[in-house]
Amino acid sequence: MDFLFQHIPLKQSSSHGLKKKGNAAVIEATSAAIAARQSAATNSLSFAVEALFPIGIEEIDTLAGAVYGLMLRVLPTSVRDWFTSLQDRSAAFSIEAFTTAWCSLRLLANEFS
Repeated sequence: MDFLFQHIPLKQSSSHGLKKKGNAAVIEATSAAIAARQSAATNSLSFAVEALFPIGIEEIDTLAGAVYGLMLRVLPTSVRDWFTSLQDRSAAFSIEAFTTAWCSLRLLANEFS
């Protein structure tokens, strides 16, 4: 999980945290965030694998987001254990904000359906 978040920019991953820095951070996180949301909703990351070629930084962000979203759906206990063991509170806060903004609603909708 730590390796996934090396490729997912978390500086200001949701519009709630933006102050005077502009929209650059939101745009930077969009591909990973959309991929996390989509894989959590569809239980698949084939769309991210298909988009890998030609490989670049944007594609790695998308794949990392998709893997994280799928892990939230398929292995939620493992993700929770990893999250609670994080020592860096700043990283934990950023990951929590990212998950809340981009994944939680889809995961809840899947659970309720």
